[in-house]
Order: sequence, then structure tokens, then C-alpha cells
Amino acid sequence: MGEPSSPDLIERAEDSGAIDLERANLYRLYALSGDSRLPDAYQSSTPWRGTLLAEELERNLTRMEPGPERRAVAEVLRAPPDPSATTCSTETAVLPNSLETDHFYIQYDQSTLHPSLTIQDYADSLEGSYATEVEAFRWAAPPSTSLGQSQLGGKYHVRVDDLGTGLYGFVSSQGTYAGPVGDNPNTTWNDGDATATCMALNQSYSGFPGTPRKALDATTAHEYNHSLQYGYGALNGSNRPDANFIEGGATWMEDEAQDAANDNYFYLYPAFTSSMGAHPSNAGQQYSYWLTFRGITERFGANVPGGAEQVMQDFWELTSRNEANMLTAMQQALAGKGRTLAETYHDYAIAAKLMRTCGGGYFLPYCFEEAGGYISAAGGVPASQGTLSTLSQTYTGSLQDDYALNWVRLPSAGTYNLTLSNTSAGGQMRATVACNTGSAVAIAPFAATVAAGQAIVLTSFTPSGCLSTPVAVITNEAQTAPNPGSSTARSYTLSTAAPSGPATSPVVPPPPAEQAPDNSLAPAGPAGSVAAGPQPVADTIRPVLSRLALSRRRFRAARSGSAISAAPLGTRLRYRLSEAATVTARYERRATGRRAGGRCRAVTRRNRGRAGCLRWVLVRGSARHSGKAGANAFRPTGRLGGRSLKPAVYRLRLSAKDAARNTSRTRRSAAFRIVRR
Repeated sequence: MGEPSSPDLIERAEDSGAIDLERANLYRLYALSGDSRLPDAYQSSTPWRGTLLAEELERNLTRMEPGPERRAVAEVLRAPPDPSATTCSTETAVLPNSLETDHFYIQYDQSTLHPSLTIQDYADSLEGSYATEVEAFRWAAPPSTSLGQSQLGGKYHVRVDDLGTGLYGFVSSQGTYAGPVGDNPNTTWNDGDATATCMALNQSYSGFPGTPRKALDATTAHEYNHSLQYGYGALNGSNRPDANFIEGGATWMEDEAQDAANDNYFYLYPAFTSSMGAHPSNAGQQYSYWLTFRGITERFGANVPGGAEQVMQDFWELTSRNEANMLTAMQQALAGKGRTLAETYHDYAIAAKLMRTCGGGYFLPYCFEEAGGYISAAGGVPASQGTLSTLSQTYTGSLQDDYALNWVRLPSAGTYNLTLSNTSAGGQMRATVACNTGSAVAIAPFAATVAAGQAIVLTSFTPSGCLSTPVAVITNEAQTAPNPGSSTARSYTLSTAAPSGPATSPVVPPPPAEQAPDNSLAPAGPAGSVAAGPQPVADTIRPVLSRLALSRRRFRAARSGSAISAAPLGTRLRYRLSEAATVTARYERRATGRRAGGRCRAVTRRNRGRAGCLRWVLVRGSARHSGKAGANAFRPTGRLGGRSLKPAVYRLRLSAKDAARNTSRTRRSAAFRIVRR
């Protein structure tokens, strides 16, 4: 995005000396809480996310000098104006309404909720992100404080608040049900510094890019991923990664957990020439770095358990266990897939410049599944850093250590030598000439990497077969530290000269054989035993049921017939399966309840004076559908057990069982209404 966001404007003013730390923190408080007292000079229409700002505000409070600004910030962060409110960082107002789902306790004010979304939309979006990130991908769920366990039954606290214009939402470690936990019981190791958090979501997404529902979906996927990062204890202590990993990783998760939201399209492109190890700290660049993580992991399979997500999950788990830090953690996570950070980053550099959509002759890792959307959103492909147009020309550039890239456009006709010289005292440079043939990506790699003071020649290169202008893709893969404080820029030259030696043409490489997700577990035999030939492998892996979507959320129940019909009755439910399985569908009806003992219970004479809540009551009976691996659909008709369901709000509860009788985790659809005839 072009215009700086409000936090960036505040940070720039503080860096320039226009405002001091105390005034900057007060303005951060105003920006985070949607306070109209934020001066016009710091108000921006560029949307932003507030998790790191909320953390910075809390951290900076102890650094502020005594005075009115510190008192104002402390009053909000330390002393909520109404002790009956359940707070989350700067959000302290009393919210009169609440909704409980399977995993979330949501507070809101129905009178101020924007009509473009219902509170059920918020609930469905949150549960959808949870279902992918925790149930399907099996990231460790965030922990609860003892108060959260006793009062909310361990459900995650969410507030839907007036956050003003531009702020999607945030996660905070400060709140009624948030705070240090130490060991997250959902991990298999002692995290030591795991933290429980709360979440604030905007009560209106009408002014954000895309549709309100897409902005909401992107936000729940993004912010819930921050809650997982906190839950791993990965945002505390010396092993904390840089902001491009924290924010870029959460933005990357938007594409995995809420693939249709595509809000990350509005954060293109990252600062390609800045290193992965010491990337710019402004918010726009933090978010934009998602493309790099997409580029180095998409080859392992997007939106599937054990695929691309496993690399990022392993990264955060290594960080949580204090076994590796930042670049080294990413190295080790990729090693689990049989790859190195250097080679995957270089392949990503090729894909990011040519920006081809996968399909036909274009295959991973030299393409993106959604490249067309990226180009459309960004207004074109990324720009090159230099150009060589004729023979006997030299381009002089520089590349930061710790994984950065440059692109240099090359002559599109004739034959010439290309010489890459590392003219600095450090660095390790890798180069490939790449082009689009019109049906595939063709490459001509230089034979070796180039260390300090060395040079290498690609002889007699000819761009025959290239439909597009060839480009030299140069990356610096020298890693100076696990988490470098800064990355030195290393100088290099790239020169064209008269041809000599063997001819070199770009060729289409064979598709690489990536490591597929491991969906089978072999039982261990007795110690010392020798297998006599191939042994049968027991299927002990649960099928994964995901990506539920309804075509209609309001319809009449069929007068007759079965619970599932091929006719265009009721609504159409789409879903995906990781393997063939029988899916059992049951209805749950929405009902009014009362909060008692930390749960939403049926109304009784004894509890009728307690706070109201919404509960889901299981309807008797079920229906079954035979699903195949991949995309599936069936039509629930609003009938069950030979009768039509009464008009009310319902949702479908689904589970899948494969041939080996492994049962999936339960998934629930969005709520829908069966209306009167």
C-alpha cells in the first residue's frame, strides 16, 4: 500500500524528533483504541493490524517519563474505568451481549454492530480459522489462564469493539483472561514462557479492502495465528523472531486458513532487496513479507496438512523449544522437507520475477498458484534493479547478506558471455538466467556460487526460445547469524561480453520431486526382528474434513423426500476430504440458554436469572454422504428422520470415517435459517 498507516506515521514522527516517546505512545494509544483525539496528521486510510503495536505500547509504558502522557496510557492499560468490564488491552468498555461457540467466548454490542455482518458471521469466521489452524493442521492451541479456565471453560476471549477506521484487529497478552501461563498444556514440551491472549475485532469491516466478510476472515486467520505464536512462547525472550516473521507469517496463514479472503493481495510487494535476516520494520513491509514465505513453502502443497504449513509450524515449534532461532529455525524447518533455505529462496526469486500462474507447463517452484491475482492487485510484475541492453556493458549492484535478491534485465537477442563478479569482502552469491518461453519457465543456472573476490562466467548465452526478456536472478545466501542485527550490503558486477566457449541456452527444468505429506504410520516390529518382504501398513491417520461452505443460508425445508437430495432443494454444502470417507451430517438448532458454571446451559427455574447466552442443541437423527478425496458437495434438504425441520436457525455438524474406521475431527458449518413456507 502506498500511504503509510497511522502507526507508521507516528513512528516516522518519533524517529525524526517531531514528537518524543511520551507523545508517540499517547498517539499509539489513540490509534489502537480508535480515539478521535488522534491528530489529523497521524490519521491514515491505510488499513493496519494492531498486535505488535499493542505489545509495543505495553512495553514502552515502563520507559515513559512521569507526566500526563504516561498517566493517560497507564489509566487505560492498568486501570479500566469500569471494573465489571472484561478487558483486552485498550478495549475496556462494557459489552452487553455475548455468544459462545465451541472454542470462543465472544462479547459484542448488538446496537453498534455494523449491519454488513452478523455476530454469527464473526463466530463462523473464528471457528473456521480454528478448524484449519488447530484441527486440520494441528498447531498447538493457545493456553488459558486459570481464570479463563474457571470462568470461560478454556474458551478463547474475543471482543468485537469500535476500533475506528482502518484497524482490522489485534491480539494482546494484557486482559482479563490473558497473561503469562508458562507451559502450554497443548504442546508436548515445556514452553517455559507461553502466554494466553485475547483478541479484539473491529465491529465494522465495511470500509476495508474487499468485502466485509473477506476482511473479517483474513483478520481471524491472521490474529488467531498470533495467538498461536504467543501460545508457543515464541514472542517472548531472546529467541523472538523479527517482525517480518511474526507479521509476514501471520499474513501467510491468511492464505492457508481463509484462502478465499485474499486480503494479503493488498500487501504487495515486499522489499525484495532487503534481507530476510534484517528486514525493514515498518508495518507495510512486515505484512508484505508473506509472499516470501509463500514462495519458499508453496512447493510442498498449499492448504493441506503436512504441506507448506508444516514448514511454518516446525519453524515456530523450533523457536518455542529454544532449539533454533529465526534463520536457523527456517533452515531446519526446510531440512525436514529435504530442502535448504538457500535453494528454496533462490527458486522463489525466480518465481517472484516471472510471476507465472501454475498450470500447464508452469510448475512449482517457478510459479505461484495465484500469480494472476498478485499481478492484478499490484498493477504488474515486480521491477528489476538493473538493465544490460548490449554487449560490453556492466551493471554494478549490491546485495545484503542473509538472503536478499536482485534482478537484472538482459539483452533479448544475440549471443553473449555473462560474468558475475563478487567485488566485496563477503557474501555468497548465486545466479540463474530465467525467462518465460510462453509455455514454461526456462532457466540457465551459473555453475557455482560466488564468494568474496571471485567471479564466474556463463558462456555464450543465447536467449533463443525466450518469449520474454531474460533476467539474471541473483541472490546473496550468506548467513551471518541466526538472527542478525543488521545485514551488510555486498557489491557485485554483472557484465556482458563477446561470446566464447560452449553455448548455453535456457532449458525447462524437470519438475522437482518434493516430499509429500506423510499420511501413513508403520507399526514398529519386535526389537531385532527382520521383515520378510513388504509389510502391510496400518492406516491410523484420521481423514481431514475441511473448507465447509454453504451456497444459501436461508431456505425452506422440503415437504417430502430424503435428508440429502440430488434435486436443487435446500442448500448446497461443499467440503473437502483428505481421503475417501463416509461423512455423517447432523443438525444443531440454536437455542437460548443461561450461563452457569462456566458453560451455557438450558434454561431452568434455578438459573433463569443468570446472563443469557446462545447454545446449540443436537437434533435427533443423521444423514450420510459418501465422499471422495478432494472436493465434494451434497444438498441438505431441511428434512431429517422422515420429517421437515421446524423454522429456526441451524448449523450442520459433520464428521468423516474412512475405511479403516479412523474418524475425523468434528467440523461445523456456518449457521443458516430454515424459514416458513
